[in-house]
Amino acid sequence: IDTASRKVVRCFEGHTNRITDMAASPDGRWVVSVSADCTMMVFDVPSASLIDWLKFEQAVTGVAFSPSGDFVATSLAGSLGVFLWSNRG
Repeated sequence: IDTASRKVVRCFEGHTNRITDMAASPDGRWVVSVSADCTMMVFDVPSASLIDWLKFEQAVTGVAFSPSGDFVATSLAGSLGVFLWSNRG
């Protein structure tokens, strides 16, 4: 949302259930959202395009980027662990 004009600038769509968490990459290039629909979606901020997604067996409850942006951590409902994903090409 542009705070001056109060208009929506970009809309990130794709989840079919409530979003449980989201994080912006350290460089501001991507937004990652996770949802009760058991998915994690990666969006390109400049274009608002969905560029990647993952499907899990349980709802995804949390997501965070490492300070360098090289890793993404997720947590899942009913799981005691934290999952690390490489974010390198």
